[in-house]
Amino acid sequence: MADEVDRANDISEDHRTVSIRSISREVDRKSGLTHCDECGGEIPLARRLAYPSAILCVNCKEQDERDARIYRR
Repeated sequence: MADEVDRANDISEDHRTVSIRSISREVDRKSGLTHCDECGGEIPLARRLAYPSAILCVNCKEQDERDARIYRR
């Protein structure tokens, strides 16, 4: 029984953490997200203007897309 309760607590904590991160990102977006979620580097103004909801810099987004192609195979 204790294992089930611990697991439920872990799941609940995970959900809270994801929710808090999501809310924090949304606040950042509304105030003008300027730095990459992955590396912390600045997201260039041209990218932010072209894609206002961008959370990754160009380099990290390119790496993310390369990784996605590799894992889809």
